[in-house]
Amino acid sequence: MSLTDSARRHDEMVRASNEQRARLATADSGGDRWSAAATRFTSDPRRQPEPNLLAIAEYVRPEHVLLDVGGGAGRYSLPLALHCREVVNVEPSTGMGAAFEASALKSEIGNARWVASEWVASQGVSGDVSLVVHVTYFVPQIVPFVEKLVSCSRERVIFGTCVTPPPNQSAAIYEALNGQPLALVPGYRELLPVLWDMGIVPDVRVLDVAEATALGGISPTRDEAIQAAISGPPEATSGAAAVASLESRFDELFVAVPGGFRRRPSGDPRMMLITWKTT
Repeated sequence: MSLTDSARRHDEMVRASNEQRARLATADSGGDRWSAAATRFTSDPRRQPEPNLLAIAEYVRPEHVLLDVGGGAGRYSLPLALHCREVVNVEPSTGMGAAFEASALKSEIGNARWVASEWVASQGVSGDVSLVVHVTYFVPQIVPFVEKLVSCSRERVIFGTCVTPPPNQSAAIYEALNGQPLALVPGYRELLPVLWDMGIVPDVRVLDVAEATALGGISPTRDEAIQAAISGPPEATSGAAAVASLESRFDELFVAVPGGFRRRPSGDPRMMLITWKTT
């Protein structure tokens, strides 16, 4: 597979997903779909670190400047700011960026800053380590994205992805609501050939622990679980018909957990790290 073929495959999947989402978008959905979700991706930076965060932390040293590319509300990078020289979050969503700054302020973290920009368009940012978690699923042109990561990272690039990307884990619910298959976003099967064709041979590490955010939040009741599935990503049909569809397939689409119910993922929610040295 040539670079052109691998990159085209990745980019075509992103385009098809975006086009499907646009067809279902409502008039009030707005252009920044991540702002509304900012609180869902906010976590206490001083929490007891989960195993997946500890695995990323193994690559970060006290003298490092960490670039968090598409870092959202800082769920990964703000805890790491406690153990490195500086964190720079390059994040285009204003809602996510505001949540990042608020979380840093609340936790008294003074060595973290937000750069409001798309990654490829950003200027004047560089670091020792670049962290990119749950972002490549949405990158419309993967090659310039990776090229800039390499040029701006003095030591290492780290991609974090689920074995089955979180958007794809909603495939069964999406089909139940919309009567059509979900246009899947690209995952590691599409990303790795792009890297190989660029002459990058990364280490690939599959972690044993499922990525909690990939599984969605816990709803106390069946009705609340259904409403959360309808209102959350991916975009889907709502209304009485949607509720009835999910109610009729509840045991297939949801799983009971301590504290209530959450969506049953389609695929493998374990996190994997794809990383390589740039020098």
